[in-house]
Amino acid sequence: MTPRKLKLFYFLTFCLVILFIEVIGYALVFWKFDMWPYTLGRISLHNEVTQYEEDHPFLPYFPRKNGKEAHITYNSVGGRGPEPDNPKKRVRILTFGGSTTFGKPFLWKDTWPGKLQTLLGSDKYEVINAALNGSTSNDTLVNFAIRQSDLKPDYVIIYHGTNDLESSFSDNFRSDYAHRRKSIGVNPFPFFNKLPKIFNLSTIFLGARIYLIGHRGRLDYLYTRRTTYNWKDGPFGLDTFERNLTHMNSLSKGIGAETIVGTFLYYKPWAKQTQGQDFADGWERGIHLQNKIIRKLGQDLNKLHVVDLTKSIEPSLDYFVDFCHFTHKGNDYMASQFFDKIKELEKGKI
Repeated sequence: MTPRKLKLFYFLTFCLVILFIEVIGYALVFWKFDMWPYTLGRISLHNEVTQYEEDHPFLPYFPRKNGKEAHITYNSVGGRGPEPDNPKKRVRILTFGGSTTFGKPFLWKDTWPGKLQTLLGSDKYEVINAALNGSTSNDTLVNFAIRQSDLKPDYVIIYHGTNDLESSFSDNFRSDYAHRRKSIGVNPFPFFNKLPKIFNLSTIFLGARIYLIGHRGRLDYLYTRRTTYNWKDGPFGLDTFERNLTHMNSLSKGIGAETIVGTFLYYKPWAKQTQGQDFADGWERGIHLQNKIIRKLGQDLNKLHVVDLTKSIEPSLDYFVDFCHFTHKGNDYMASQFFDKIKELEKGKI
């Protein structure tokens, strides 16, 4: 083979390899995101199409008013559910937490806060789901202090656990959770923004940019640092979890609201089957310690009410889709338990 033909052979081989990688990439992108790479690029890298979250100077991200993600929409206060009364007319309930409270992928009415609204009725009560996917109690504390406290709720319901616990299993734990977070305002590779959007046709380009920078349309990916976990010896940072619940209760009392905290539910068999024994045992130990903190706060702090969700349920696949997220039946259970507590507190006011 002549040198010229050899160069041509290498060039064609290189092109075929790239084409093969792109074909596989297209299949993987469509399988994982249910859309083609160009659309994914416009959503996740260029803040277009269905961008529903935006940067915030003091929070990892904040829902954009009228922003949409599939069937999920947000009201003007960054919560799920109908637009709040203005001025306030009904008993107002704010629910806080991560994805287990946010309720993705459920419709609003099928989340446990939505079901709580149905149980309470809409004549006298108003439920606002202020949870954010991926949030820790640090995020909720800031969100409540600088945004949601302005709503002057009558009740604040907190259901937190898994995101704080994940942070607490890091050997390099920091109480501000900076060991798992990076600044969303810093783009270390700005040259990506100068490239034409036609580059989004390439899954190689998309993969490189998402790996280096992250999803702009999913900022919860962007603000999460890669970290290592110590499932056997952790958790290490549950004092921070206790601190945040204490501060939130103080904020509630400062605006005349009652604080309700639910103990966290956990389905170990799923965790063991999918994540391994070390994860399952470590998580079980961590959940036990978190719930112990919650119960202690209910005894020590004035006006912090505990709903011990672990007492009336035997965890099973009837209630869970994984180790912590709920089925419809699980959401029904959650709503019913918080409903009973609110009615009990309301009765005590009469």
